[in-house]
Amino acid sequence: MHNNAFILSRYAEFLKKHCLDHTLLECVSTSPTDIHLRFENGFYLSIRFYKQHTFFILPEVSHFPKKNVLVQFKSIVGKTIDNIKGYTYDRRIALTFGDQSLHIQCFGRRSGILLVQNNTVTDHFKTVQPPTTFTYEDKMISFTSSPTDFKQDNPFVTDEMISDLTQSAFFSADNQSQLWQSFIDKLSSKPIAICKSSVDAYTLTVYPAESTLTQYTDIGDAMHDFGKLYMGHDRLSSLKSNLISQINKELKKLNARKTKIEKHINKIANGDTLKQQADVIMANLHAIPPKAKSVELFDFYQNKTVTIPLKENLTAQKNAERCYQKSKNVHVEIKHNKKLLSGVNNQIENLSADKKRIEETDDFRKLQAYNKGQSKKEAVKKSNHQLPYRSYAFKGFDIWVGKSAKHNDALLKLAHKNDLWFHARGVAGSHVLLKNVEQKTVSTDVLEYAASLAARYSKNQHESLAAVIYTSPKYVRKFKGALPGQVRVDREEVVLVAPFDIKS
Repeated sequence: MHNNAFILSRYAEFLKKHCLDHTLLECVSTSPTDIHLRFENGFYLSIRFYKQHTFFILPEVSHFPKKNVLVQFKSIVGKTIDNIKGYTYDRRIALTFGDQSLHIQCFGRRSGILLVQNNTVTDHFKTVQPPTTFTYEDKMISFTSSPTDFKQDNPFVTDEMISDLTQSAFFSADNQSQLWQSFIDKLSSKPIAICKSSVDAYTLTVYPAESTLTQYTDIGDAMHDFGKLYMGHDRLSSLKSNLISQINKELKKLNARKTKIEKHINKIANGDTLKQQADVIMANLHAIPPKAKSVELFDFYQNKTVTIPLKENLTAQKNAERCYQKSKNVHVEIKHNKKLLSGVNNQIENLSADKKRIEETDDFRKLQAYNKGQSKKEAVKKSNHQLPYRSYAFKGFDIWVGKSAKHNDALLKLAHKNDLWFHARGVAGSHVLLKNVEQKTVSTDVLEYAASLAARYSKNQHESLAAVIYTSPKYVRKFKGALPGQVRVDREEVVLVAPFDIKS
């Protein structure tokens, strides 16, 4: 009801007491939705157009903006207000400066301010597609015996007013004109209350409810406090909703990843199955044709015929050896995936705790600080994502790990002559650079740390021990027809290491 015609009419009377016959010293804006007026008597009025609402705020004059401002309505600055009018039954207040008038229109999304001279619009603020000419006549009340028709003919009348009029037998009376005037006079003197609805929204009304927070006799204080409370609560709710939405999206991703890891662990948990498959293959070598992708064999463990997948480029015996080897490494893969799962569970737990704290806090600054912190994390994450390598640090050395085949090529171009280049031997994997521009002595543990990263980011990541080659970048070269990430190494040394164990 704060932008209702009757409330605005009362606010016009309030402005008369504080602005009439006083000179406008400054009129500036700090954004496309805020305008600030300062008068020579020290009165400071701030008009805020916020989400289809118009709010009238009365800050301390010492807070009048001085920086990053844009002067508005220059032609009336330095002039004196000689009239202030709240238009009858309309959401409009007019401030008159001689032959010019400033019309504050509280029309929801069409709100704005027009500067009019001789019925011509000479300037405007916020108004979308302002008119070129301006004429106005006061609206008239239309009386009827039907509450529904009365509301339809007079849309400025609220439901609470209709209820009040109905209880006073207004619609069955013959002297509606007199009763209406009496009703308006009474309405204009009623205290104004700020109430909070069941959906946590704030309203300004002359019809207080059980949820009334504060009552006012001064319309200026009521409009000021309501505006600050409404906008502050809305900003808090919007920020809170946005943060919770972001967390829910992240939780959805993490829960999907958790499910995927759990399914994978369940899939590989039974290492004996692979060993049994190998035993069945070895017992039926004679029955397996060359280059077969799968074969049906009798499984003497389960006492039934089963289909066993094969690598078509391997012999039957090599397929059996592969199953034996994989069965030995299953526990390593399970351990690795359990650590991944633990890390995901920790992230879910932390995010869920953040979500609960956000839901419970009513401190806008704390939420802002959290939001800024998350934005910085995202910026760092995005920045790292744009680099062609993952970066690690160990004992004063930087170690770069290529992210993909194309990134491996980009990483090679970043190599310095004093660096060391690493790659898992005989399998696909990331290129790794041990950065050593200053040509420091590389100890054995630093060398093995870099090698373990090369093993981790390769097809040998689940092996107990993996062979890794290393050399100077000058011995690593691209060749004609090479695929992305493919290189030729002219000189190398080999080290055996356990793949890097990523801590959860």
